[in-house]
Amino acid sequence: MQRYFYAATVSGFCDASEAEILGQLAVNNAFDLETTQRDAWVQQIHILKQTLTTLGRHPGHIYFEYTIPRVGKRVDCILLMDGVIFVIEFKVGESKFDSHDVDQVWDYALDLKNFHETSHHRVITPILVATEAPNARTEFTPSLAEDQVVHPLYCNSETLAAAIQAVATFRPVADSDLSDWQHGRYLPTPTIIEAAMALYRGHSVEDISRRDAEAANLTVTGYHRLLCNRCGNSRQRFLREWTANSPSAACRRTAPIASTRGDPLAVSRPPAPARSSVTNGSYPAFRGFPSSSKSNVFSPA
Repeated sequence: MQRYFYAATVSGFCDASEAEILGQLAVNNAFDLETTQRDAWVQQIHILKQTLTTLGRHPGHIYFEYTIPRVGKRVDCILLMDGVIFVIEFKVGESKFDSHDVDQVWDYALDLKNFHETSHHRVITPILVATEAPNARTEFTPSLAEDQVVHPLYCNSETLAAAIQAVATFRPVADSDLSDWQHGRYLPTPTIIEAAMALYRGHSVEDISRRDAEAANLTVTGYHRLLCNRCGNSRQRFLREWTANSPSAACRRTAPIASTRGDPLAVSRPPAPARSSVTNGSYPAFRGFPSSSKSNVFSPA
């Protein structure tokens, strides 16, 4: 499955004309191409060509509109260079860095780190480019987290090259080959087997074989359904009153079984109904229920 609208080597991108690149983006776009989107692509292409030329056209790959399946959105640009994955999000025409834009590009980077197979062990750098932001910063000091995701860098169209260069020199990568990166699988959720292994890792076989609910809980739940569903008491109140050894308070219809006060396990299994004590062909009368009082037990007072 192709997850991008355009892909090329850095050299191929720099040699191609802007019209050629824009044409491929438009062809692979399955949505209506609005003027604002077209103009944004034109500026992004121009900025990246200028940036990569300034950096000396290092070996690498570039992707436009790369889809992040889990969130259903597309990254403006992913640049693979010097063994680093640069996640670049453009805000064309913006002069400030909004917090939700920072979160957006950071989420993209974390998503690749956690769910994209060939990104797991790579340095990933999210960069937010507000094209009209003032040149307040010309030097960058990257901060690398334990998961090898750099804290987002903020720059404008003129300082993007400096930001990329700062990361490349800050943390040189021994294995800079990212030619197979695009073939990595995207695995946002574990398989059933992987989930089970993770869940029971460190447990004994006895723990795994124990898979039923506790008998007491099943008993209380069963009696709540039998006795309280008709009178409207909540399960929380029923459990609270039963724990206080007051079944008759647990449900205002349980007066006929007041003799069952105490541990609910004592009545965990109702005795078999009498063969002749079936009322209206539905609910059998249990021991402790007057055989003729079913309607009194379940009907409103």
